Parts: sequence; C-alpha cells; structure tokens
Amino acid sequence: MKTKDIETMPVNQELLNLIAPQGIEIKSSRVQMGEFLSKIQYISGYPSRVNIGWLLNLKDIPNTIVSLVITPIEDVQAFVEGVSKGITTDKNTYNTTQNEFLKTQAEFKIMSAETMIREITIDNIPYINLSFLAKTNGNTENVFTENMRIVKNKIAGMGLKARLPAFEQEEALKQASPYDVAYERITKKSNKQMSLSALFNGLPFSRKWFDR
Repeated sequence: MKTKDIETMPVNQELLNLIAPQGIEIKSSRVQMGEFLSKIQYISGYPSRVNIGWLLNLKDIPNTIVSLVITPIEDVQAFVEGVSKGITTDKNTYNTTQNEFLKTQAEFKIMSAETMIREITIDNIPYINLSFLAKTNGNTENVFTENMRIVKNKIAGMGLKARLPAFEQEEALKQASPYDVAYERITKKSNKQMSLSALFNGLPFSRKWFDR
C-alpha cells in the first residue's frame, strides 16, 4: 500500500502573533500583544473635500490595520434640526467674537453645515456615520515608534486628524478586530457624519462608479 507524504505548511509567525498572541497587556495609550506593540487611533477630523481613493490611501499604510464601521443616520429630520441649531450658534460666534481664529473657524463650520443641509434636503444625498480606526503595530520599541511616525505623517498629509481613545484601548482593540463588533464608547467619539458620495469617493472603483 502506497503511503502519502504529509506536507507541512509553513507557519506565518507574525500573523499568528497578531491573531492569537501569547498574552495581551492593555495600557492607557497602547496595547502589548505578545511580542507586538500596538496603538489604536481614530480619525477625528476630515477635510471639507476628500480626494478620489482617499480610503485606499489609508488602507495601504504599512504595519497598520484599519477598521470601518458604517451606520446610517436613521432620524434624518432630527439630524437636520441639530445641524440647523449648530448654524445658529456658529453665526452668533461669528458676529460677536473679536478672535480672528474663532471667527474663521465659525465661518468654515457654517459653510460646511449649510452644504450638508442642502445635500440632504435638496439633492437627496444620504448621509452616514463613519467610525474609522487605525491600529499600528511594531515588534520592537524602535520599529513601533517609526511606524507611528509614518502613520502620523500619512494622516496629516491627507488633511485628516487622528486622536487616541485614551483609557479605552481595550474597546478600541476589540472594534479594530475583524472578529468583534462596534462599541458605543468608541463610536460615540469617532463617528463623523459624511455623505455617501464622499465615502464612495474613497473607494478604488469610485471613478468607474460615477462615470456610469
């Protein structure tokens, strides 16, 4: 009887350490997963206009895993009313402040809010909540520091702002994992309202999508 040779598959040790680490130690601003150091950040600010393929650029950051949670805005009327109240507050700031920075900031917020209301009520463009997390890894302190520097520069170069969910790295770690769910403590901080068209603009096939 002929015996079959058993082929041993090679083990991707780095991937194994990320998926099933020897141990996990969660600190206030980062996570130790086996031999890997990790830090999770969320995108807290976006430019008024995003470039085609912006999501693809974020996805391709080295040594970084990204997680997106997209939820629809169900009560559109209440959302529009909330944006309208914000416009009133910002107009009051614009008309009363002597601080040029606050004046410019209020003007920008007014323009963005008015655009949002017009797109929803007139152009019928759906809006969604987007929670974007980026988990950066490194197997040594020096490598980790360098990887974080690259991520910081990449995000800033795209006109985005990132923040650290301090003392909430455990929930952020779970949400950034492909096998877990979204957590309200994280999405409440990280959710940003965005038009569905802006989200599609970030996808690599967006140009073909809009040309159809």
